[in-house]
Amino acid sequence: QASSDGNAHGVDYATDGTLVAIERGVDCDSRFGLFYGYSGSDVSTQTVPPGSPDEAHLRSEAVLALISLGYSRTTAERAVRAALLGNPSSSLEALVKGAIRNAQR
Repeated sequence: QASSDGNAHGVDYATDGTLVAIERGVDCDSRFGLFYGYSGSDVSTQTVPPGSPDEAHLRSEAVLALISLGYSRTTAERAVRAALLGNPSSSLEALVKGAIRNAQR
């Protein structure tokens, strides 16, 4: 089961493998063989890079959340900017919490 903190904007995955077999006739009725197999997989996520459109959307959502809580736009923007400096790959929830800690009404 996968879970997310909200700041992943992509998933990369790869599966690869190799099979090798060797077979040899021993006599008229018998054969001898060896078999080897390998497989591997990898899954990784990309976080929201600073300055990306996703960060701009995250920033505007956090500013709107603070404004709806009664903060002025200027205070909300400053608080969100300070929260992003402290943790640039935050989820929206973490960003709003950090901005509230940085904000002064």
